[in-house]
Amino acid sequence: MRVVSWNACMKFREKVKFIAPFEPDIVVVLEAENLERLAGADLSAWPHRHWVGDIPFKGLLVMSKAAYPLSVFPDYDESLRYILPLRVGGVGADLTLLAAWTQRDARGHYTVDPMGAINRYLGDHDGPAILIGDLNSNAMWDGNHRRAVTHTQIVKRLEALGMVSVYHLTKAETQGAETTATHAFRRDRGNLFHVDYCFASRSLLGPGAAMLVPPVEDWIAYSDHGPLVFDF
Repeated sequence: MRVVSWNACMKFREKVKFIAPFEPDIVVVLEAENLERLAGADLSAWPHRHWVGDIPFKGLLVMSKAAYPLSVFPDYDESLRYILPLRVGGVGADLTLLAAWTQRDARGHYTVDPMGAINRYLGDHDGPAILIGDLNSNAMWDGNHRRAVTHTQIVKRLEALGMVSVYHLTKAETQGAETTATHAFRRDRGNLFHVDYCFASRSLLGPGAAMLVPPVEDWIAYSDHGPLVFDF
């Protein structure tokens, strides 16, 4: 199963052609317009679609191929903004997918809602899980969150649940010392950061597991973020 996450920087209807060649089974698109505005785009490869958002041109979209039906958790909490908990069918296991485009809380922290979502949706979950998307955080900024939740605390909480960052595992890199950027701030090649992640249960990461983060040159014309491509 291939899962792709991409912050499309809006106007996804004009950028489907960029993501389609990756042939994702499940695609998570951040900053995507709602389904009504996407009516003219060719999304036929992914008939299962869910969108959440406060404004029609900039929300969170999750789509999947016919073989992988998606259902929203019955206790979905909209106050944990732009973090959508889904069950994934067709995989022979009780797979949970948390799609995330994290937002600032009232005190300016991007890290509080993700921790709340992890505790709410994954704390008592025994099956495999994936947390994927634009988290807007990095361990290098832990000092900015000393009175809230740090990125490192999120990583440790996920580790306690048997989940690891696929990028850091496969690249053998440490949090905060990433050599591959996922975000070019204001599309400036001189301001590159790693703020997009995929955390997955270790049970999903067999010998065939792989990941790809394309170089900046491949995506900067389309968005200020690059896609994350994971094979489980």
